[in-house]
Amino acid sequence: MSEPSKGVETSQRLMSLDALKGFDMFWILLPTHPVFHQLLVALGLGGCWLDRQMDHLPWNGFTFYDTIYPLFLFMAGVSFSYSCASARRRGATDARVALGLLRRAVVLVLVGSTIHGSLQLDPHTFTLFSVIGRIGISCGLAGCIWLVSGSAGRRIAVGAAMLAVYGALPFFVAAPGAPDGAAPYGSAQACIYAWMDGNVFPMPLFKQGFAGLFAMTVTALSGMLAGDWMRRRDIGDMRRIRGLVLAAAVQLAAGLLVAHGLGTWSVPVNKPIWSSSYVLVTGGYSCAMLALFFWLIDVKGWQKWCFPLRVIGMNLLFAYVASRTVLPFRGEMSFLFGGAMRLMPSEAWGEFAGQLGCIVVYWLLLYALYRRKWFFKA
Repeated sequence: MSEPSKGVETSQRLMSLDALKGFDMFWILLPTHPVFHQLLVALGLGGCWLDRQMDHLPWNGFTFYDTIYPLFLFMAGVSFSYSCASARRRGATDARVALGLLRRAVVLVLVGSTIHGSLQLDPHTFTLFSVIGRIGISCGLAGCIWLVSGSAGRRIAVGAAMLAVYGALPFFVAAPGAPDGAAPYGSAQACIYAWMDGNVFPMPLFKQGFAGLFAMTVTALSGMLAGDWMRRRDIGDMRRIRGLVLAAAVQLAAGLLVAHGLGTWSVPVNKPIWSSSYVLVTGGYSCAMLALFFWLIDVKGWQKWCFPLRVIGMNLLFAYVASRTVLPFRGEMSFLFGGAMRLMPSEAWGEFAGQLGCIVVYWLLLYALYRRKWFFKA
């Protein structure tokens, strides 16, 4: 068993990490557009720039909503760094940690498949590879890289090499049927990764695609590196923050360079295939958000405001699964808030009131679990 790195704190729990998880989950607590979108619609601002940030783009480009998934994956990496240190402190070997990663990946794949109704055993709708399934697999792969690479320098080198290979491959391998001379990232029809997701790993079996898993592993690995930095006991809090901000700036600059500064070799920011520049840009965002929440909550001690977020973040898996299975959003909203919705001045305001009411109900359920100290983890 390899020993923990020198100067690494193994026991600290970040209140800010729980709050950041809750912040990220808030935007997808309802399995539709965020409630903030409906507020903008009610205010007559539907379709404005701010409202367009509440949805994904179909191909190249970047919105706020495109940061939610990679931030989850980044935070899973941060959590792994802490949990692995705790396991090593209890005497676990690296082999046992790796088996834990495998178990977690299998659980998340099965839970994600169940969310999409695969227990119906309908071959036309059966889903194996879902949102949380991809998180489990990519975190497992990143954790294995973390375990065998041994040092931050080697882990960064491995991650950089993976992004370089992943970003360059479409320039050398064209999608079957792509028009002659088409830019490899210019459209889904021209990109080999999009072709793979549509033909080699088709819907609905691979509901979220499979090709991007290679790059997603780097996102998880970057979270593990951030967790390693945060656990160090030989540096102060402000140096932790400066390190995260520097990492955010470097990743953002590298992402913009890869996306716009390499001429015909540029790799656009693209969520559907989790492009290399997307990994870098969202990695920068994730580091910056962790630095901000850590400064506000753990350093400045401003903790009361984040309590509602922590209630969500500490039961993240339950919040996601329940809001998409046992708590049917539309039926619940009509049953509980149908009368109040009809009293609103317009249909748009009624929809907003109903969605807000559902979020309150979900939060109260999570608060009841919090009070009883029932926390569900994979």
